Amino acid sequence: MDQSSKSKEKIDSFVPKGYFLEYSFLIDICIRRFIDDFQNFFVEKNGKYVLTKRFSNKNLETLFSSYLLEERSKIVSNISSSDSSYKNAIVIVSVSGSERHTSYELKESDIDIGIDKIEAVLNRIFDRWFKKKKDGIFLFCRHNWLTSSDWENICKKKIFGNKNLIVLSSSDLKTISEKIDNKKMETLSKENQRIIVEEAVNWILNLRCSFSLI
Repeated sequence: MDQSSKSKEKIDSFVPKGYFLEYSFLIDICIRRFIDDFQNFFVEKNGKYVLTKRFSNKNLETLFSSYLLEERSKIVSNISSSDSSYKNAIVIVSVSGSERHTSYELKESDIDIGIDKIEAVLNRIFDRWFKKKKDGIFLFCRHNWLTSSDWENICKKKIFGNKNLIVLSSSDLKTISEKIDNKKMETLSKENQRIIVEEAVNWILNLRCSFSLI
């Protein structure tokens, strides 16, 4: 290997690698775990399987925070075992903004777990993450006008490129579906939409720079 190739390899090893994860994918996993963990507390009522065990908001928040942190730890472990430069990796976690997101709904409509209450808890958890901006190798992204999948496209086209972004989430959610409303977005001018994308790009770039200071 010549000197220039060695230099490039050394530089590349310090370039943060991009991994992408939609928050809805984590939610899907956690709700699946929740249903499995408490399956003995479901009873059939009026054609629906209803969860009879009651949880306070605090208990739900503690439980789902634990689920989410465990899933994040698994992601870090998987990346560290497959990527020798994982300390320079960035996992971008995105959530849909308030102008686009409508709700999460269970795909199996005959199961009642109190999804509205759980969604409110999951929103509060992400709010805490977002206020921190980043945590370890995780960087949290939200914009009122962008869906979580919009962030994936922005990362591919504006930040990392297709080859340098590894998508960890899947659109094939097994337990929930996310309802999106695009009506307001469609009323925005192309210039306003361009500004929104620019704001998202700057958010990631500014936070990505801080990773190199760790």
